[in-house]
Amino acid sequence: MSCAHPKGRGTIKFKGEQGYTKVSKRRARGFVSRPGNFECPETVPPGQYVYLTADRTRPKGSVSFLAYTFTGDGVKPTFEASADESVGAVDILRFAGVKGSSEQFTFELTEPFAATVHPPAPFSGTAAYDGADESWTGNLKVKLPGKTYKLTGSGFGVVLDLLESEP
Repeated sequence: MSCAHPKGRGTIKFKGEQGYTKVSKRRARGFVSRPGNFECPETVPPGQYVYLTADRTRPKGSVSFLAYTFTGDGVKPTFEASADESVGAVDILRFAGVKGSSEQFTFELTEPFAATVHPPAPFSGTAAYDGADESWTGNLKVKLPGKTYKLTGSGFGVVLDLLESEP
């Protein structure tokens, strides 16, 4: 049984939280996509890279922050944040990613590990990880479509590590 109009006609209405976007159309082009075999190409070039993750699970979702960079002079770090939540029967995933400059992600990889981040917009503020007491402090936030999320404080699990990527 299908709820669709037999000729594929209808109305599309969508209003994003806090008015960040809206759509109201009587017609729209579309297509049907079916899952299949898909292999992701290797996107990480060989070499050493440093990554910092901070994740917190909330009652109806989670918030994550990621900073990573290859080692070497002049390499630009990448900063990403995501948040997911359920509102009734709807699952919402928000995401932002941006490249920064090398001074926006500094780290010390001798015991105890430590790192500081102050990524560009849509992020604001700074955060610091201290491996001696495993603290994740600061006022780091990210503005995602419809909401702003705090990315520091209690409840975050943090990992700072150096990895080797092979060819």
